[in-house]
Amino acid sequence: MSLDRRLLWHQTPQGHSSQSLQLLPPRGNKLDGRIPTNLDNLLNLKKLYLSGNNLTGEIPKAIGHLTSLTHLYLSRNSLTDVIPKEIGHLTWLIDMSLGSNRLTGNIPSSIINISSLELIYLDQNNISGSIPSNLDNLLNLQALHLSANNLSGNIPSSLFNVSSLEVIDLSFNHLYGSVHTNLDSLLNLQELDLTLNNLTGAIPKEIGHLTSLTQLSLEFNRLTGSIPTNLGNLLNLRTLCISGNSLTGSIPKQVGNLTSLMILYLGGNKFTGSIPNQVGNLTSLRRLNLATNNLKGEIPTSITNASQLTDIDLSSNSFTGPIPDFGNLRHPQFLGLRENNLTGVESPNQELEFLSSLTNCQKLKKLDISNNPVMNDFQHLTAALEV
Repeated sequence: MSLDRRLLWHQTPQGHSSQSLQLLPPRGNKLDGRIPTNLDNLLNLKKLYLSGNNLTGEIPKAIGHLTSLTHLYLSRNSLTDVIPKEIGHLTWLIDMSLGSNRLTGNIPSSIINISSLELIYLDQNNISGSIPSNLDNLLNLQALHLSANNLSGNIPSSLFNVSSLEVIDLSFNHLYGSVHTNLDSLLNLQELDLTLNNLTGAIPKEIGHLTSLTQLSLEFNRLTGSIPTNLGNLLNLRTLCISGNSLTGSIPKQVGNLTSLMILYLGGNKFTGSIPNQVGNLTSLRRLNLATNNLKGEIPTSITNASQLTDIDLSSNSFTGPIPDFGNLRHPQFLGLRENNLTGVESPNQELEFLSSLTNCQKLKKLDISNNPVMNDFQHLTAALEV
């Protein structure tokens, strides 16, 4: 059904005039066609739900006439062209959801006029240009989702002055420059995702002040320097992903303070030293990736105290000594130890003991211990065992 016909259906049976319509709720009913320009007659419209349909064409400039609008849901359609600057006239708007379309052009600077905005979803479009400055005018903003676009330029410093922010997702763009250090205003921030940009410089130690953080994702940038030790203050952190950078130094023992952590990805960096014994404190940890670094020493037996682990990847390092008894773990599905210098396990009859310990890992799907000296004792095994 076309949107024009649906709009008529919502007005006529109930006898409403177009100026008294408060809610247009045909969300998810697979409407097609374009958004009609005669929406500018709906002067009292407060909530426009058109997400998850097959709408095409542009967002009409007349949308700026809907000055009573508080919720605008146009996500998951096939809308094209630019976001009209007239959207800045919607000064009562709380929730702007335009994600998962084919929108192009820049983010209109007029959005900073909408001081009531709490939620902005512009993710998964083809929006380009820079992120508008003066975002600190949006004093009520709680979530900013701009991921999977073609945004470039620096992250504006004004963004980090918005103390109401709980979620910042700028991942999968082309942003460059450093991560700002003026983070002390973001004490309510729970999720910071800057994955897959071109950010440089160090991870600022000020991130350690953001004690409400549950997710910190800085993967696949060009960050350098070491992991700040005060990241150990982030006791609510459940996800720490900083793989695919050029980080150096050792893994700080303070990582062991993060007892809520479920995902720890540090792979694809230049970390040195050994795995701290404190990793065994991470009893909620599900996924651990330390692959492709310059780590050495023995794999600490304390790692098996992280009893909820399902994925463990320690490949492509320089670990030596015996393989810990991973049979203490009951949930592992993947165990990657390839390309190290591991020589055995911690008992006599090590080959048999190692194999028998794995019988406890009933969910194990893949074991890779290839390219280790221990493989000289397992000539009868394939280099990677698939179960």
